[in-house]
Amino acid sequence: MNIRIILSSFIISSIFLCSCSTRKHYSFSVNEIEYANMADVMIEGNKIVIDEMGLDEVIASDSFLILLSGNPAGYVSVLDINTYNTVAHLCREGRARNEFMNSVTATKQIYYRNNELILPIVDNTQFVKEVNITESVKKGNTVVEKTDECVSIVDGYDIFLDNDLEKRFEYRFCTNDQVLKDRFTLPEYYLFSSNQKKEKIKVFPKMMDFQDPTRADAFYCGCLFKHPERNLIVQPFQYMDYILFFDLDSGKNFAIHQPGSLSFDDIIPMKHGKSVYHFCDCAVSSEYFIVLYKAGDYTLSFEDYSRANPEIIVFDWEGNYINSAQLDNVVHSITYDHERKILYGIDRRYDSLYSFDIGSLVPNQNNE
Repeated sequence: MNIRIILSSFIISSIFLCSCSTRKHYSFSVNEIEYANMADVMIEGNKIVIDEMGLDEVIASDSFLILLSGNPAGYVSVLDINTYNTVAHLCREGRARNEFMNSVTATKQIYYRNNELILPIVDNTQFVKEVNITESVKKGNTVVEKTDECVSIVDGYDIFLDNDLEKRFEYRFCTNDQVLKDRFTLPEYYLFSSNQKKEKIKVFPKMMDFQDPTRADAFYCGCLFKHPERNLIVQPFQYMDYILFFDLDSGKNFAIHQPGSLSFDDIIPMKHGKSVYHFCDCAVSSEYFIVLYKAGDYTLSFEDYSRANPEIIVFDWEGNYINSAQLDNVVHSITYDHERKILYGIDRRYDSLYSFDIGSLVPNQNNE
């Protein structure tokens, strides 16, 4: 064979292999931001005495602290945020329009409409109901505004845009591949406008490379959390040091990543030892969002990881690291009262509610 032909074939093959090996597994820009193991303070929690069982989530508003639980007598308990006294038990079990077969709010989204506080709750896995908290507290009975179908909670999450159930950003989990056994399809992201126009956002061009492909779905897991006023959404990943940003108003999408940690373009190794969670929950305010983090040296130093205390990390909505701290209590769900600079957390094991003063972590708005 002609030596030139051999050399040409080699060069073409090398270029092809190089292009494949450097092909990105994420469609948008990634900013490398140092945030792990930066905490140099510990914040002590104060236990709040409450009489609630089966606690699952906590959500703070200007006036209320809202607790979601598995209590069929009232899946939603509303507390006065100043006194912590219960002012209403809402969302009883039942089949009426203002009753619920179960209640889920994985995204913990809450918003105001006409100066009334609205909490969208998913009922019976795939129907969203807007609970008017303000009117419900006044009347002592659950007041439901609009209702609509939504993505099933076993398939994904919805974020509602512009306080409108018809406008939504949707994330669909990885699913089992119908052709390849023990393989998964990529997660999908959609934007729905008010006229039900559906636009797909291509976030991942190709599946990450795995030594064990049966683990693929876990590495794409991450809940969605929305800015209180803007159509700006973050998705902290549960098993990787990534936070994805979707600015739907400007069309700017990007991610931040801890340098040196596993990336989308790495080969994900086989599992050895315990599963380590990274971002476990998130609390939002207009200036910042705060993530619960369990992959740092502080948490990993505990002998029993299942009982290990987490850290919290504060970011601004541009993806900049602001501050971090170690917590002295286990908490699983967090929310933030920006007026008082208090972080609330639930320990689901013991139905305990804690408050953490994080004023030292968060800059004053007028000093920024």
